[in-house]
Amino acid sequence: MSTVSSKHTVIKSVRELHCGDHVSWPSSFAVVRHHAIVIAHKGGNVIKVVHVIPKEDEPTEYEVCEECIDLADYTTKGWLWRYEYTPEMCYEPKEVVDRALEKKGKFDYDAMKNNCEHFARWCKTGDLRPTSTRRTSWKLVGWARS
Repeated sequence: MSTVSSKHTVIKSVRELHCGDHVSWPSSFAVVRHHAIVIAHKGGNVIKVVHVIPKEDEPTEYEVCEECIDLADYTTKGWLWRYEYTPEMCYEPKEVVDRALEKKGKFDYDAMKNNCEHFARWCKTGDLRPTSTRRTSWKLVGWARS
């Protein structure tokens, strides 16, 4: 069974996910999470997402792309989160997926103002502001740099 916190649900099985869900898992940086929009189940623990990633041949440039991700490790460790939105504050699932897919291609990435979390929140709500959890994470990163 999943557990619910104030803004996200810890997902224990990809069968709990639906098209249009905003999900995240730990990134390669300890303090931040990688965010994506679910667009399809591909069997087992694999889902297809739309997300922002560095371009393979140009790591300083970013793009929005579709990718199949095996989430088995994240679900067994309780590291996969689904963000919860009230129905009145988000688009219908089909529209969320359409919004994500229409942005495929070059992405004007900015770690503080336009990153994978901003993208996922925009797809769900039209809002570019990050969650308070993310703002806290960025404050910690800024503090660690000083």
